[in-house]
Amino acid sequence: GIPISGLYQLEPLRKTTISDALGLDDVESIALSPHFFEPITTAPILVTLGGAETPEFHWQTDQFVEKWKLNEAPLEYHAEPDVDHFGVVERLASKDSQIFKKVKSWLL
Repeated sequence: GIPISGLYQLEPLRKTTISDALGLDDVESIALSPHFFEPITTAPILVTLGGAETPEFHWQTDQFVEKWKLNEAPLEYHAEPDVDHFGVVERLASKDSQIFKKVKSWLL
């Protein structure tokens, strides 16, 4: 998989204006948070992040990467400089971008 600037822990969202729309309780916010999942396959994962993301995205990505490394999951990390998650997706369409080259080499 290739998550892009993910929200790996949902608990912090419970303290925002989106909380009512999500309707998550404590148990659900943990059960649905990828940070707390255990790898069930040896398929590799390329965790990507926009370098211009907010501190929360950086923190969540760092925490996710560290946790999954403890599980010895086949994981690689890439930060695409100067963009947020929308910019990462846009750059995936450009064969000259770092993220396109990274994903291409990772898939081959």
